Amino acid sequence: MRDSRYKKIFCNGNIDGQWPSAVSHKVNVDVWFQPQKPVVKEFSASFPWVENRTETLHCFSSDYGNPNSGTKWSIGIGIVDTLGHLVIPKLVPDDNGKMVSCELVNSYTSETNTYIVSESISLNVEYSPNIRINTTDSLSVNENQSFNVLCYASGNPSPNQTLWIGKSADNILRFYNISRTATSNYTCEATAASLTHGKLTSQKQLAIIVQYPPHVIVESINGSYTEKGLLIKCSAYGEPEQYAFTLIHSSLYSGIKIRQLSFEYVSRGMIIYQFASPSYMDTGIYTCTVSNGIPDYMQGSIDKSANGTVWIRDIPWVTSIDRNFYAENGHSGRLVIELFSSFLDPQVTWYKHNSSTLNKLQSSEKYNILLSSTLVNVDFYSVTILQPGYIATLEIKNMTTADFGSFQYTLNEEDINTETLCDLSIKLECMKHGLSLCFNALDPIIMQMFSWPTHND
Repeated sequence: MRDSRYKKIFCNGNIDGQWPSAVSHKVNVDVWFQPQKPVVKEFSASFPWVENRTETLHCFSSDYGNPNSGTKWSIGIGIVDTLGHLVIPKLVPDDNGKMVSCELVNSYTSETNTYIVSESISLNVEYSPNIRINTTDSLSVNENQSFNVLCYASGNPSPNQTLWIGKSADNILRFYNISRTATSNYTCEATAASLTHGKLTSQKQLAIIVQYPPHVIVESINGSYTEKGLLIKCSAYGEPEQYAFTLIHSSLYSGIKIRQLSFEYVSRGMIIYQFASPSYMDTGIYTCTVSNGIPDYMQGSIDKSANGTVWIRDIPWVTSIDRNFYAENGHSGRLVIELFSSFLDPQVTWYKHNSSTLNKLQSSEKYNILLSSTLVNVDFYSVTILQPGYIATLEIKNMTTADFGSFQYTLNEEDINTETLCDLSIKLECMKHGLSLCFNALDPIIMQMFSWPTHND
């Protein structure tokens, strides 16, 4: 009997047939019995609980049995203290809704395989809303795209408001023809109202990166014209900052591609091309084409280009000479040379050989000195293209025998070249014999070869 626990029991006995005898023996009797069915109770008065707090559960019974019972808990969270209480050091949202029960265990329940278990309770843990977005946390889109981003929220208690801070009064973030200036972080906020703990709020950020094709700039730096060290710089600004560059040199006038250039990377978004020794052959249009894989929404192309013009001055030189250097008495004779001049006006000076002297010629009634513009063929690397040039003409009027002979010209006072104007009869005689030379009309003994000046580097 439970009320006999720890009672003293006495008994009398007869020794050697003698009666009565006063002999007694005292025995302590410990009666084991099971505890009463427990109930799970919360120590906190602020139930329902709220996340991030420490809370304790108590396994309460009106009778803990004999011997006194220990406590087992049904969930693997928290710590069981020396009094058998379940201490949960930090509540998390996942704890909400978990079923918890406790069992009282003593020697009686162990010996008899008896289970004394409480009714299960469901933990009620309130927490700030859990927010999710229908895309990744970092979203890359192309410029001019239209799209929506949705923000969803759930929690305990259920959120009563979800919005995009400063952008939308509801849970939908809307973009129409998005521009590159929209690259930013956007915040979705959800709010729930707890009767016990007040307002519970959460935020989640979305990074939107607007991708757009590069803006390309071409410029020359560190010099101009014939200055050594002249550079072509091509810069690109776009998103993403991963660029593929090409640099093309084209004719200034015809636009014909001359060559594709090798360049040096200065940074991820900048290249340079350095002229080792600038010359007229470097004159032209330099087109830098850049791609980062993002198409231009207006043109559809993924390549963006810009160009710059480089002008390299060089001394003029002769590209060809009129082979008809002959005339007749009483008619005009002409010496005609074709010049290429790289953006530097040529200065052509004519001289006449008179015995051992050179006489500088000027426009007069006898001589007409002309310089007119034209287009001439010039070799640019492996391409022959038209470039601006000049025709320099020395016209000798009303020629007499004394006018035939050798003449010289200079270009910008640097190159001295000799040409010979022959009498028609002498020219024909030369041609008949297949000679590529002409006799000086003043002195038939002197033979003057045609000279074909070329540019001297």
